[in-house]
Amino acid sequence: MPPLKTNKRIVAALTVAGVLLAAGLYALAQQPYQLTPLEESKRDRAVSASASGAKYYVLPATLDTTQWGWLDPKEPPKLVVNSGDTVAIETMMHAHNAIQPGTTMDDIVKLRLANPGGGPHSVTGPIYVTGAEPGDVLEIRIKKIVPKAFGTNFHLPGSQFPAVGQLAPEFPQGFVRY
Repeated sequence: MPPLKTNKRIVAALTVAGVLLAAGLYALAQQPYQLTPLEESKRDRAVSASASGAKYYVLPATLDTTQWGWLDPKEPPKLVVNSGDTVAIETMMHAHNAIQPGTTMDDIVKLRLANPGGGPHSVTGPIYVTGAEPGDVLEIRIKKIVPKAFGTNFHLPGSQFPAVGQLAPEFPQGFVRY
């Protein structure tokens, strides 16, 4: 058995290493993840992804490729792919990216009033899979999710929107947090 002094040194060294590792990971976690829009040259591209002929597509989130507040089944496809293809889909934050950190509840209410009948979500698509028909079951594999640099949670003022959301009576003045 090693002498007690050696064990104390090993424990001390491991403790220092653990503290430095934790401090480094904490510092790394504090750095905001900066998701930047794709360069125009990389948008709407299709390149061979495998020997089988499957392709890789990027569907950017633009005002032309997203719907705000609903997903209309009559909306023409924004991208047509074949079975086995891979698609990277960009998304927007609420209200076509209009809700950003610092947006006030008054501004959120104005956005909601400007979009009657729809929800806050911006949805990219639709995407049509060649040969798929209504009622077909599609297998979709999510390979990676890259979160935005911030998140938003809000509830519209219950005094103005008493039928929107389950908590309208709890938030008569509204609530927003970033």
